[in-house]
Amino acid sequence: MPKSSVPAAVVIALLCGALLSCSVMSGRRENTSGPAPVPTLDVEYRIKLEGSGAVNQGDCLPLDIRSEERRRTPDEGPLIYPVSLALSEDRALFISDNNAQKIYYRSPSSPKISTFAPRGDEVELEWPNSIRFHDQEVFVSDNQGIKVFNNIGSFERLIRVYYQVADFAVGQGGIIYANPFFATQASSKPLIVKLSQEGTLIKGFGQRVAPPDHYGLEDKAFLCLSGNYIFAAFLHRPLVQVYTQSGTLVKEFPVDGPSFDKLATLARDERFTSPRAGAARLPSYIAGASVVGDRLMILLDLPKTEIVEFDFDGNERGRHCSREEPVREAQYRGFEGRLADGRYTFWVIVGNSNDDLDLVEYSFLPQH
Repeated sequence: MPKSSVPAAVVIALLCGALLSCSVMSGRRENTSGPAPVPTLDVEYRIKLEGSGAVNQGDCLPLDIRSEERRRTPDEGPLIYPVSLALSEDRALFISDNNAQKIYYRSPSSPKISTFAPRGDEVELEWPNSIRFHDQEVFVSDNQGIKVFNNIGSFERLIRVYYQVADFAVGQGGIIYANPFFATQASSKPLIVKLSQEGTLIKGFGQRVAPPDHYGLEDKAFLCLSGNYIFAAFLHRPLVQVYTQSGTLVKEFPVDGPSFDKLATLARDERFTSPRAGAARLPSYIAGASVVGDRLMILLDLPKTEIVEFDFDGNERGRHCSREEPVREAQYRGFEGRLADGRYTFWVIVGNSNDDLDLVEYSFLPQH
């Protein structure tokens, strides 16, 4: 495991899988020596569970499951600790696995998951994290930078970005927009950096909150692009900011969800935010963001899968909820969608407190 000067609790909350091997899920095992004790509900999860139970399902459109693959433990299949996924235009699926240090591939016509990269004596991946598909190439961030593979899995180049990348998106001409993590917090540092296809800094923009005792948690954001817009959806703030690709902030809008008001109160409780010396924690509101056509889709971090549909002006156009039972301590890893055959389809990796891993395809009709 690579060493890091950032406190372990913060690394898990902020960049789980980006800088080190995360074994949070695989470390939990059922006690088979007798009746398993009933675990105490985490306070954040309890608030979310109570809020989800209070939601009027009539206000939330159904989120249909088109397919689902379940792996009861990571040892039952190739996926060990998947952290991100990407879709090609024809809906081929690419999954980065942090602990396996591989990229896996699933074709749109087969349920089989196979190794995409690295293969044979090709370059190794070092704790891969966020993955993107752009212009017939696969981009994945790891400890060395961003590695690029062609669409058959052959290594092409390493982009040395000289930042610890929380998330990134790829624009025209291979321009990269990254949400970096800085070991030292300062509001003067950029929220987003714009990099050339060689990794050279073109410019930085966006205002950080950066309280020093929170280790950058408020500034961790999911990035996605559409035309001239860059969308930054914050994991630990129920907020989306919209920038031009030249770096101008053009608008921001809130994201609402069940129990978000109580989570905001929790975020002001130092007993929660500072559980021990040198550690920090904040509630999670947003678990992923994806641009599909002229819509921004936001995956909420809730016990039941919930996707909120926005237009680019920040107007909510629809809210889509799973009808399944709540997932205990749900952990979402990866979220991306496509519009095909008149329906939105989304892939999501969902983990839970029992070490289950679900690779789920959701679907719903567009709202006009």
